[in-house]
Amino acid sequence: MKIGAVIVAAGMSERMRRFRELMEIGNLTMAERTVTSFQRAGADRIVMVTGYRSAYLKKNLSSLGIDFAENPDYETTEMFESVKIGLERLGDSCDKVLFCPVDIPFFSDDTVSQLLACPAEIAIPKIGGVSGHPVVIAGSLIPSILSYKGQGGLDGALRETGAKVHYIEVEDPGTLKDTDTREGYEKLVDRQNEQLLRPTVRLGIATARECFTEETANLIELVQSCHSVKEACKYAGISYSKGWELISTAEAGLGYSLIRRLPGGKYGGEASVTEKGQELLRAYRELQNELEQIAKEKYSQIFFKTEL
Repeated sequence: MKIGAVIVAAGMSERMRRFRELMEIGNLTMAERTVTSFQRAGADRIVMVTGYRSAYLKKNLSSLGIDFAENPDYETTEMFESVKIGLERLGDSCDKVLFCPVDIPFFSDDTVSQLLACPAEIAIPKIGGVSGHPVVIAGSLIPSILSYKGQGGLDGALRETGAKVHYIEVEDPGTLKDTDTREGYEKLVDRQNEQLLRPTVRLGIATARECFTEETANLIELVQSCHSVKEACKYAGISYSKGWELISTAEAGLGYSLIRRLPGGKYGGEASVTEKGQELLRAYRELQNELEQIAKEKYSQIFFKTEL
């Protein structure tokens, strides 16, 4: 099962009057905490929808290996428009999608596991009878959500799909906390810090030197979805020259082409991923997933072993 995630980070806190996405909570910013929570949950692809100070946000988060999509009308549109931009960027690449605003980063791993394990097309956590985040949506519902023009935002769009909503009662205050005020998040920082530590696996492929990395894999996947190297670089938050440098290094090291250049197109020339490039991506992701699972198991055994 491939899991995607959409994080909406397009606005500015009205009450705090500051750029909350990059407010530091301990040693991490709010945006980093939300991304990390989804990465721990096993999200294969994360799209962050930006708006206010978009370039600054992408510059500060470019090392996280996520995709960026921008809502240029963030000042005059509701959050649902940003949600749709994120879902459109994911397209049909995911079986399930996690959604959460950037200012609710404190949900627990256990809550996400319960939501993803639910067979319903829509799963929402509840605590004390109040709905929270993240919301899990079946990838098959994305076309219907994108075409919705009615009232009620995402809630209205989900009702319109006709899919059954399953509410899961949890004991997780992090699913509800709106962190627009400092008092709101400080009570949950220590709790989240305890669960954020995790092993990370950075897989590279090398000949004489490393030629294919996670950054390259993310870029190739973006080319695959938007059919343009220029657009892929924009969504990855890197320069066009940097993107071609990654592709050229990989092709030189591997000994075959990853990208097929096509003349014409909306941006002066389209691009597609070659068959060998697609095969490489599948094998790379399969190996990466297996290594990550092994790392999690070994991490638990080694870091949390008890004295007998």
